[in-house]
Amino acid sequence: MSSETKNNLPISKRGGVFANLLKKSLFWGFLVFVIPLCVYLPTVQYDFVWDDLMLIAGNENLCWDNAGKLLVSPFWAIGKGGVPANVIHMASYYRPVIILSYLFENTLFSGKPWGFHLVNSLMHALNAVLLYMFLLYLFSEPWQAFLLSLVYALHPMHTEVVAFIAGRTDIFASVFIMIALNIYIRYPAKRIVSWQVLAMSIFALLGFASKEVAFLLPFALIGLHLLSRKIELPDFSFKNRARYWAGLVVSIIIFLSLRFVALSGIRDIATNPPIRFGEIYTLPILVAKYISLCIAPWTNNPIIHTLNMNPTLLTLEIILLLLIIFSSLKRGTYFATYGFGWFLLFISPAIFVSLVIDRYMAERYLYVPMMGLLIVLGFWLFKREKIGGKKIAVIAVCLLTVSAVFGGFTVRRNQIYNNPFSFWSAVVEQNPENATAQYNLGLVYLNRGEHEKAAHHSAISLELNPYYNVSSSFVNLSSALVYLGLPDSAIVVAQNGLYYSPENYRLYQNLGFAFYRKHDFANAYYNYSEALQIDSSCIGCWNSMIWSLAQMGDEESARRELEKFTKAYPEDANIQALRDFINDKFEGGGISPPLLFE
Repeated sequence: MSSETKNNLPISKRGGVFANLLKKSLFWGFLVFVIPLCVYLPTVQYDFVWDDLMLIAGNENLCWDNAGKLLVSPFWAIGKGGVPANVIHMASYYRPVIILSYLFENTLFSGKPWGFHLVNSLMHALNAVLLYMFLLYLFSEPWQAFLLSLVYALHPMHTEVVAFIAGRTDIFASVFIMIALNIYIRYPAKRIVSWQVLAMSIFALLGFASKEVAFLLPFALIGLHLLSRKIELPDFSFKNRARYWAGLVVSIIIFLSLRFVALSGIRDIATNPPIRFGEIYTLPILVAKYISLCIAPWTNNPIIHTLNMNPTLLTLEIILLLLIIFSSLKRGTYFATYGFGWFLLFISPAIFVSLVIDRYMAERYLYVPMMGLLIVLGFWLFKREKIGGKKIAVIAVCLLTVSAVFGGFTVRRNQIYNNPFSFWSAVVEQNPENATAQYNLGLVYLNRGEHEKAAHHSAISLELNPYYNVSSSFVNLSSALVYLGLPDSAIVVAQNGLYYSPENYRLYQNLGFAFYRKHDFANAYYNYSEALQIDSSCIGCWNSMIWSLAQMGDEESARRELEKFTKAYPEDANIQALRDFINDKFEGGGISPPLLFE
């Protein structure tokens, strides 16, 4: 064989030790699994953050006794306190697979965060392998599929999905639809009921039950069939895969039936925010912005990217979008067309979200769409023309360098999710005008006992948006002010909070704290009793009310309330201290009571 003929063969057909290594797809698949796993493995030391604290940490609902109820409940209803008011528009989300994963891991790892982080890291590594298998089918050469998959697996825009436990919905959905996709393309079904049809149907169903984006899988399959008409794909035709579609339809019907039953009880609280059609002009800008985040992911913004309307940046991003569209629609660029179509298909839910929530962007929405851009990149690097040895080396070095840089930046970004303080500090640094971030950082400082900083950030949150988590914002600020010895300011804040949330017992409790600080025991007693009218289980309110009665000199009422409290909570540790104080107050020299009962 002449050297010219030999160079025109695919690299895996040439001789030599290196070529034989390149043919070993299992070897490259193993590397695709291990490398991203090593990058994300340090996250097992991280704590729960953000939605993890509501959905998992200390969530008494998350137990096997409640399994039946949880699996037929809306996703957000599993958290402490049910569906939170700030996500009421997402009350119709139904994701039983994610709930089941929380249940298993909560039991297996005794509620410790390291186990949840480990599962996220393993699932991401598995997803990279599944992408590698899909790209191997499209590009044939294992080394090409490996390089593209590695760029994907180490991309910094996956930090939120992997390092943030509650971000796993995208990982699980992606893993299941990629398994279904790989079964579909590799195994023609010769019988209506076969292991291939059953397996694909089950994994598709698991994908649907993980996140709504999985419902776009059938459109991705249709796109593959359109692609197969233009290029030759190994053993791929609609005729020998028609049976899969029957299984897919059955999976969709099963899931929609389960969802209908599960959500039947929340139709009265689920809300559908209006679509802001006036913002349609921003859609191509959003697409361009998401593409630019894939190409240049150099941001330390952990969660929220608002649409940047900077004219210069906007012009560059639109030009980039037009170049990709033009290059993907040229005659003969069918791989690129399919890849860009994949991106647009799977980014469409994020685009819809931006029409509901004011120009909202989030990096997690790129987890599945980015695979399409990798197909576009693969076409222009490997399919547009035949490549020789020197060009192969240059491409490999470039992609490995990009992967290494991405991996290093990913490790750095992961550290943002270490704990609630590191997380919300980073969010506030990048988004100082974000009321959500300011509120949560204030709450972190309050829990750490840094009351001055807690008051500062809570006040900023209320100034930016007095309606965000309105009752808790006023509670946090008034609590911090009481601890700082500013009872008059605390009273003003708590009374303002009652205007927005008159049924919040904690605001009355904080008013009681503030008046107690001022030695106005009558008003303290009144507010503690109001808090108990709203929530009779507030032990701290009950304790403080008894102290206030004693300080007012009302021995009879103090003893009466103490007896009622003792019968209701006989094991409470403060009962003896209360009894001793009342006895000494009215019979002896008196004992100084504590300032507050939480």
